[in-house]
Amino acid sequence: MRTRVLIATAAVILAAGCVSGCSTDDTSEWNRVVCEVEAVNGGAPLVAAYVVDGGDGIIGGAEPDDSYTIDFVTLAFTARPYSSSTMTIPEGGAYSSFIVTGYNLTWVPGPNTPVGLDLTQYNVRNAPFYVQVPINGDAESAVLVGTRDLKESVYDTFGGPWTFERDFDAALQMEFIGHDSGSQHEVIVSTGLMVNFTFALSKD
Repeated sequence: MRTRVLIATAAVILAAGCVSGCSTDDTSEWNRVVCEVEAVNGGAPLVAAYVVDGGDGIIGGAEPDDSYTIDFVTLAFTARPYSSSTMTIPEGGAYSSFIVTGYNLTWVPGPNTPVGLDLTQYNVRNAPFYVQVPINGDAESAVLVGTRDLKESVYDTFGGPWTFERDFDAALQMEFIGHDSGSQHEVIVSTGLMVNFTFALSKD
């Protein structure tokens, strides 16, 4: 089986109009602290492979150098005051940060997703998460998006290794739930990622 080099086969998409602290009541831009996602996965695409060749050029089977991976994506958050011209927020004050407390993940299968594969069973709701983003600053964290169960489900749907012609794409919608440090009013910070599923990647 051919190896596959990790290249830009999928693009990061930020959900238009809903990146900056989108609220359940569509009023988040009026919050004292507005949180945004600056980058998902470092701005690079995500290719989710079932197996990674350890470097000998032989993929799959019982080769001890191969690895069966899970996929995390990094997230870069930033926070700012609603209006820097009219608001002065002291460092360490009541509204000096935005606190992310949970997240939702929603899979949206692409048109080439194999029949019989239900990615939506791997949606995540209200998962615990914590990152504190200082106002006029940034913070990073990571979320698991490609579990072994998900990849095994893809593998089983094909009944074994699939070819490059059977690679497929899916959109992953991501919502981060949080509030500013001066209140408990929850808002949602939304973003997204396109994921290309493939059987194998080359480590080299």
